[in-house]
Amino acid sequence: MTLNLDERKEICRFFLEVVCLSRNVRITARALGMRSLLDSWFAYNAGGSFLTRNDNPRWLNVGDFKGKEAQKCIDMADFVSYDARRKIVDKDYSALMKDHVVPIRRLGKELRSATTTEDVERVLRNSYRIGIITAAEDLRLEEKLKEKMPDEWKVGDEVLARYRCVSITGEPGSRNAELERAWLFEPESR
Repeated sequence: MTLNLDERKEICRFFLEVVCLSRNVRITARALGMRSLLDSWFAYNAGGSFLTRNDNPRWLNVGDFKGKEAQKCIDMADFVSYDARRKIVDKDYSALMKDHVVPIRRLGKELRSATTTEDVERVLRNSYRIGIITAAEDLRLEEKLKEKMPDEWKVGDEVLARYRCVSITGEPGSRNAELERAWLFEPESR
């Protein structure tokens, strides 16, 4: 079964409503499984290789980077570090990790002020990004910025600020048409 665009949009709307509702009933992000909710929103929003053949989200946990569909996800990532790219060329996938460029905890903090599903969607479209980094780079983040952004950062600022602070360099993923549709990841004008 393959979901069509309207079905995926409806599923995305559901996830946005759950996030909005969680704010209103004061459920903690951890209890709600905010990471799973936001990753699911992203997968259904992006579609393509971010969904399995059974239309479930492809998580890209450590060890999930082998195979043609996982490779497409890497290519569609918002950021791929140069160290990760070298590992990919060498077919050494064991040390690759998906990272939330803006950590989920920080996104959760930003989402607390969202009062409507449109507000939730705006925050996510502006700040939810995935990066592909190595385990060694993840350790550098863990030392200073594992679950937070630099102190001066706010939504709308450059999302790669966290990587820059710990000298993780890379390039944008080579996005394909799936992610370039008008309704996907177009930052709101400020």
